[in-house]
Amino acid sequence: MYLNLEALCGVGPLLGGEERDGGETNGLSLLLYELTSNPSSAEERIRGLRSRRSMVGAGHLEPADHPAELLAMTPERLEALIEALRRHGGFDLIVADPDGGFAGWQQRLLELSGRICWIASDDVQLLRKTESMLREWGERLPDLFGKSTFIWNKALGEPSADALRLPGGGQWLTLPDIAQWRRVSDIGALLGSAAYAGGVDRLLDALGYAGPGERTSKPGRSGYAPRPEGHRPGGGELRERAAAGGVYA
Repeated sequence: MYLNLEALCGVGPLLGGEERDGGETNGLSLLLYELTSNPSSAEERIRGLRSRRSMVGAGHLEPADHPAELLAMTPERLEALIEALRRHGGFDLIVADPDGGFAGWQQRLLELSGRICWIASDDVQLLRKTESMLREWGERLPDLFGKSTFIWNKALGEPSADALRLPGGGQWLTLPDIAQWRRVSDIGALLGSAAYAGGVDRLLDALGYAGPGERTSKPGRSGYAPRPEGHRPGGGELRERAAAGGVYA
């Protein structure tokens, strides 16, 4: 499942979001409200996400309707959201996409995450920002680098020397640069690119998910079979509660 936690998000309409009267989406904002006011309705809504497909090939929630909802997020509320999705959604994986920042809920998200994907590109300002983020979070979270993966986005070659000097940096995985993405507004056409799909396949393989030709169990809605150790015995719940990705691109 793709969980967008950005205060300002530009991809929501591109994912085929549904709107209610008044222009509010039937997504994260409503779910956050129901988790507090009507938990049984929230559980039903989460179960329904399993049958929802988006152009990213996974279940998703429309982003929050108003930036203030994410600005007011607390660690406790974030954990309740992740736990509810994990307990009632039956997802193979939850991919959380937060804003860059140092709020308490963002720290809690990193603590809950089994994998953290740091996405960078060949831009000196973004690399400096990523370096500052890594140093700050590295001081707060002793196990940060042990569960971090570095991804070189829009790659035209190998990561630059500046990227290789990032704190905790190890092997970099790459996602290709697709020139057509710069002008095309149809996200379906973009995500259908063979080059990009191949890059995502390699990324999932490197993160521990079997590719389509290597499945040993029935694939989930993501199209990938979960790793054998990815579920609790008899519980059907992921050991890795969430993967925080796209964190500071």
